[in-house]
Amino acid sequence: MSDTSLSQLKDWQHTLNLGISSAQSNLAAAQAKYERLAKASKELAESLGHIETYKGNIDNFTIEDANWYGKEKTEFDNEYVEYQDSVKEYQDKTVVAKGIIDEAKAAAAAEVASCTTALSNLKSSLSNINTQISTAQKGGK
Repeated sequence: MSDTSLSQLKDWQHTLNLGISSAQSNLAAAQAKYERLAKASKELAESLGHIETYKGNIDNFTIEDANWYGKEKTEFDNEYVEYQDSVKEYQDKTVVAKGIIDEAKAAAAAEVASCTTALSNLKSSLSNINTQISTAQKGGK
């Protein structure tokens, strides 16, 4: 093999090594992103469980009508309904947020898979180039 071809193979080898380094960094970043999103999703799921418990307590709260009269009872009833509504709104928004995080988590998982494949392909290409370089060097001696 000519010196030019060997030189070209070594240039490809260098380029592949740079690509592998970049791919490893991209993979690490994608894995960290996935882990953060998975943690956030888990925490939101736990929070939703707590919210559901609290909401159930609020919805099942009983009021002794004998203790409330006229305007006080009406004001309390209005505030109570408003509180129930705000808890329900908070729960709904939390469900939406978890859905968004779960979608981002799925996208991050796909990104991890893509980075893993890219890294594997680069390593395979480097192995092939290394074999070609070894063959070229043996042939030149």
